[in-house]
Amino acid sequence: MDNGASSYRRFLDGDQSGFDELIINYRDSLIYFINGFLNNLDESEDVAEEAFMELIVHPHRYSFRSSFKTYLFTVARNKAVDRVRKEKKLSPAQIEDMDLEDISRLEHSILKDENSQMLRKSMEKINPEYAAVLRLLYFEDMTSEQVGKILKKNKRQIANLTYRAKNSLRRAMEEEGFSYEEL
Repeated sequence: MDNGASSYRRFLDGDQSGFDELIINYRDSLIYFINGFLNNLDESEDVAEEAFMELIVHPHRYSFRSSFKTYLFTVARNKAVDRVRKEKKLSPAQIEDMDLEDISRLEHSILKDENSQMLRKSMEKINPEYAAVLRLLYFEDMTSEQVGKILKKNKRQIANLTYRAKNSLRRAMEEEGFSYEEL
C-alpha cells in the first residue's frame, strides 16, 4: 500500500475522487490522533480540515519521497501544536468546553469492545507524548522512522519513548484492573 500517495497524485492530476479517497481513508484516524493533543473533538475536526486544506493550498510541499500518511499526520500535528499554543494565550473563559457527546460517539466508533475501552481510558492517563507514540505505532501502523518524522525525534528518542510509553500504559492499565497478561 502506498499510504495515499497515488490517490493524492490522482487528485493533483485533476481526479477529485482521489481526494475523496484520502478523506475517507484518513479523516477519522487523523481526528482521533489530533484529539490526543487537543482533547476537544470540535477543535480536532477543525484541525483535520486544516490539514486537508493544506494539501489543496500547498500541493508542492509534499515531495512523494516519503509516506503520504507520515506527511499528512506531520502537518496535522504541527497544526494541533499551533492550536494548543494559541489556546494557552487565551483566557479560560474563551476556551470552549468539550462536547462530551461528540467525543463519546467518535471514541465508540473507533474503540468497540471492553478491552479497547480500558485501553482508551489508560491512554488518557499517560503522558500525551507517550500516547501519541503508541497511537502512531500501533493504531496507525507506522514505522519508528515515520513516527520520528512526525514527532520530530530521532530513532533512539522514539525507541526510548516507546519503552517508557509501554511501561506507563501497563501501569495505567493495571490501575484500571487489567493485568499485563490479559492484553
